[in-house]
Amino acid sequence: MINSILLSLNILLAPSGLHAIQDVSSLAARLTGMTAVSGFEQAMSDSLIQLLPGAQRDRAGNVIAILGDGQPVRAAVCPMDEPGYVVGGIQEEGYVTLRRVGSGIPPYFDQGHAGHRVTIWGGSAPVPAVVSIPSTHLRRGRSGGSESMFDVDEMYLDLGATSPDDVGSRGVRLLNPVALEKQPHRYGESLLSGLHAGQRSACAALIAAHRDAPRLTGSLVVAFTVESRIGHRGVYTLLNGYGPFESTLLVAYHGPRQMEDGFGDVVRMGVETRYTGWQVETVDLTELQPLVRSIREWMRGTQ
Repeated sequence: MINSILLSLNILLAPSGLHAIQDVSSLAARLTGMTAVSGFEQAMSDSLIQLLPGAQRDRAGNVIAILGDGQPVRAAVCPMDEPGYVVGGIQEEGYVTLRRVGSGIPPYFDQGHAGHRVTIWGGSAPVPAVVSIPSTHLRRGRSGGSESMFDVDEMYLDLGATSPDDVGSRGVRLLNPVALEKQPHRYGESLLSGLHAGQRSACAALIAAHRDAPRLTGSLVVAFTVESRIGHRGVYTLLNGYGPFESTLLVAYHGPRQMEDGFGDVVRMGVETRYTGWQVETVDLTELQPLVRSIREWMRGTQ
């Protein structure tokens, strides 16, 4: 009896279980807590495949789920990746330096990491670290009183290590991806905050629309793409593999503004965000159900 109860609880609470995806708001919070630095999206794509019955990866690493059959062929796309860093160097004292990954990153992105917790991924286990804070005593009054903006060249990670060998013993290697520790935060009556909350919430809406998709004419390629921050490799691989498309829905896709031939009529959807690009980027979760309906209407061909 006890084992049966525990099994039921495990099914109910499992991240890939039905209960976890019935509520698009809960799914938005879950996706906001994930990390997928551009070029290193494997862990998030694993989760998406579990959430999308019949989904598979293509050669670029996009997660693809196809609905319907025949012509016309359309595509609905949401990027899974995010800007971030990779390990760029290991200092004799055991500190780690970084290199930025991704294009279109706002100038304050580095500032938003100073003095914060981060995680180094790519080894056998995630490695926690903190970003050091620049010395205000050394910076004050520099360059005739002007202060330069804190950037990646001044970022040092403290792992608690004391030497390169100590760093290596923790599984940290060059080019391991690094990202802020994700802490999705629900507040107010319907607000969700977290880095990239807008993009991840919109992807949650696309997942919800896919799971209850209307009857389609032709086929629809639902794709969660990689490397939208590195030359848009994912979306163009999608086009080469499944296109040309009669029309394309871009959900929270930040570029390119002009899509090349093959994508057909391009429609963009997403949710409004506050404090965009910061750790407290915020969305109003009441906007998600209307977004799900709009996506379904587009799928049906009525929008």
